[in-house]
Amino acid sequence: KERNLMVIAVDRDKNYLAPDNVITSMLKDVGRGVYEVGKMVATDTFEGGEYRYGVKEGGIGFSTTGDLCPPEVFATAESLKQMIIDGSLMVPKTLDEFDAFTAPDLGDMAAGGEMAFVEDLSFAMVTDEAGLGDEGFNDAAWEGMTQSEAEFGAEIKVVESREQAEYVPNFSMLAEQEEDLIVAVGFLLQAAVAEVAPQYPDARFALVDTCTDEPNVACIQFKEEEGSFLVGAIAGLMTETGKVGFVGGRESDLLKKFESGYKAGVMTTNPNAEVLVSYTGTFADPALGK
Repeated sequence: KERNLMVIAVDRDKNYLAPDNVITSMLKDVGRGVYEVGKMVATDTFEGGEYRYGVKEGGIGFSTTGDLCPPEVFATAESLKQMIIDGSLMVPKTLDEFDAFTAPDLGDMAAGGEMAFVEDLSFAMVTDEAGLGDEGFNDAAWEGMTQSEAEFGAEIKVVESREQAEYVPNFSMLAEQEEDLIVAVGFLLQAAVAEVAPQYPDARFALVDTCTDEPNVACIQFKEEEGSFLVGAIAGLMTETGKVGFVGGRESDLLKKFESGYKAGVMTTNPNAEVLVSYTGTFADPALGK
């Protein structure tokens, strides 16, 4: 707001924070992933492994809240979205893949029965240090838990970790209580899940945004590069200066997926635009994003 910059947000619809500045938000439906793993438990079909949710699977998208973005810009993004869904557009997820990426030619765009659920289920979720009310991953994952409660009749609970040292004790406590599903929110909890899961082979875990090889862990991951591509395409169409920015938190392979997709989206709609990239080094200090 102070600099009157146009902004594209990430993970949740952030239009409410600055309606005059937020063009769109890349949506990442963590709750959907939590719900889908809960459904596997509820239908007694749980299998550990990696589950990736993208545009086609309904886990990734972009918001159309507000009136800063013209309808024709959203229409272009929707056409690119359909190309991802039908497989004619593969979005780069690494910078090496981005270097080999060829932007598509914009001129070429063109129910089941009832299930029986296991009864008397109990699901528990362990947050990272941000806890509930973060308006981010923890809140999104909790939405998936409440959906599981409504649809599967599961009893749900949350354990809010105040520091990283609490992760292992929290998981161990819930495993001892024989919860039917234990959800770990965020890649910061990976090491704790990898430590506890083998000690409780009959427990079932869901791990958001990262993975471990334990057979009793379902890994909920997302094709972030697809959502970043779509909002990058919007940024390329909206820029008035020929310059757009990408600000990440802690530099990692996960954030590089965001960066790669974003740059490819900008290249697709505005190949002459310059993309400025910066990382703050942390997720805990929003002021650094300025």
